[in-house]
Amino acid sequence: MNKGLFEKRCKYSIRKFSLGVASVMIGAAFFGTSPVLADSVQSGSTANLPADLATALATAKENDGRDFEAPKVGEDQGSPEVTDGPKTEEELLALEKEKPAEEKPKEDKPAAAKPETPKTVTPEWQTVEKKEQQGTVTIREEKGVRYNQLSSTAQNDNAGKPALFEKKGLTVDANGNATVDLTFKDDSEKGKSRFGVFLKFKDTKNNVFVGYDKDGWFWEYKSPTTSTWYRGSRVAAPETGSTNRLSITLKSDGQLNASNNDVNLFDTVTLPAAVNDHLKNEKKILLKAGSYDDERTVVSVKTDNQEGVKTEDTPAEKETGPEVDDSKVTYDTIQSKVLKAVIDQAFPSCQGIQLEWTYFARTGSTVQPSLYQ
Repeated sequence: MNKGLFEKRCKYSIRKFSLGVASVMIGAAFFGTSPVLADSVQSGSTANLPADLATALATAKENDGRDFEAPKVGEDQGSPEVTDGPKTEEELLALEKEKPAEEKPKEDKPAAAKPETPKTVTPEWQTVEKKEQQGTVTIREEKGVRYNQLSSTAQNDNAGKPALFEKKGLTVDANGNATVDLTFKDDSEKGKSRFGVFLKFKDTKNNVFVGYDKDGWFWEYKSPTTSTWYRGSRVAAPETGSTNRLSITLKSDGQLNASNNDVNLFDTVTLPAAVNDHLKNEKKILLKAGSYDDERTVVSVKTDNQEGVKTEDTPAEKETGPEVDDSKVTYDTIQSKVLKAVIDQAFPSCQGIQLEWTYFARTGSTVQPSLYQ
């Protein structure tokens, strides 16, 4: 066995030049290729050493193997750092419990949507300022449609004091042409309505009129020189509750036309030149609702603004088929161990099904099999 294995081997290392003269000498011995034991110190020449190593060796000798500044007398040499933290797991857990809970940043929640404030709806048609010609205006909604209901009152008549109504923006245009399109429902009692439209209205004695009374539709114009009305065969007045689409045009040259629900109310009428010239500067377009004795005119005019109107959902009607006379029907019977079905030869009508101990008849009743037999 190799004896060298049991011999103590000397190990050498260079830790730091500043540890002392012995370490520097060991380094010098290595560079001089002279074997030196770790526990022996020899002095040798530095002539054969590299310049930087020789300088470091000389410095170490001068500092007596120290590269730090000697402490001054009375100076505090410091003390080992002492930590007062927890030393056991129990202390650590207790310390964690004592810590205040960390505040989590507040989440910016979206503001709850506030219900929209319903917009105030105002009537599009307003009664005129002249007191004796004022009527009433109410807003009503019916089957998802908004109307302005215009009514005459007991103070009105059908001549000089009818109820009059105007709409902002509805006037004769700059070229002298007048156009009116209305959708309305007559809510008056049958045969008591006197409704129409004044065109180029100056007053009740100077104007052009298209409307109806109990005798039907007609036209009329009035001026200081000439006044007349339609004397031909009339189109019938609207039925109570009916929907009407009235269209009237009066051109600057005096041509007058009108239709209701696409039916012409009369042939084209041309105003006399004197009448047309007399009214050429009048711009007003008004609606008229007349009263006579205890008869009142009530008309609902559809508004342009239909925003926010609630729609009414009409329930769908249930389908119903013809009743079947069983006495006149021929049935086939299909049967197994668990099911018995009686089926009309004119399939798919089924008279009944018997499943195990229950029979389901077409009427929905439940009977015992013995009754079925």
